[in-house]
Amino acid sequence: MILVCLDLSGQIVNIEKKRLDTDTTGIYGDVFANIALQRTSKNLVSIGTGGHLSYNFEKSELLLIGELGFVKGGGEKFANDGFLHLRHTATITKYISWESFTQMQYNTLTKIDNRWLTGSGPRFQLTDYDNALFYWSLLYMFEHETLSDPRLVNNDHRFSTYFAFTLRPQETVSFTSTTYVQPRIDLWSDYRLFTENSLSLGISNKLSLNIRFRMTYDRFPPAGIPALTYDMHNGLTYKFR
Repeated sequence: MILVCLDLSGQIVNIEKKRLDTDTTGIYGDVFANIALQRTSKNLVSIGTGGHLSYNFEKSELLLIGELGFVKGGGEKFANDGFLHLRHTATITKYISWESFTQMQYNTLTKIDNRWLTGSGPRFQLTDYDNALFYWSLLYMFEHETLSDPRLVNNDHRFSTYFAFTLRPQETVSFTSTTYVQPRIDLWSDYRLFTENSLSLGISNKLSLNIRFRMTYDRFPPAGIPALTYDMHNGLTYKFR
């Protein structure tokens, strides 16, 4: 268990750490669980759970990710956030692929009643090292969201560009970092910046300890929500394949 600050960053999903790192056809995945203490206007205990499935076939990958967070505080129990993300990646050349995705999510702490995303665009592999992979991508994204208190409905067109890298100094150790920038196409001053850094330490062939730090900056957040939010927590991940 680790002490963390306000966890409001569940708006952008980091896909990079869930990607399949094998060329073998088949179904792969993992499930995880974590627990954390949070300090906001109340003392909160949160439990997170989720997982992903990857199906690798020929020159394509289909990726499904789901997460759900539960929070208990002040004598109340409630689920505060969750999402479901589906992404297809088609390989064009060794260094270029094409991604298409859709996502549904909600987060009561950030006043997101629901947010639906869909988009597509190219992804470029920048290096060809076994233990150090670097990527850059630029995607178009349509976003429909309903916010609460006050109730607002937004329909925005955004770019979603990200830079990501994975380092594997040892077989049982990996570090993944991904940074997204998502500006509105018609108003560049309205943007989100998100970064996530994850360290995975293998305990066995299938079980690993994961430490994750996330930070989000929203240029125009919902009323009453801070522009800069971040969280840090650890947990266990079980892989199956």
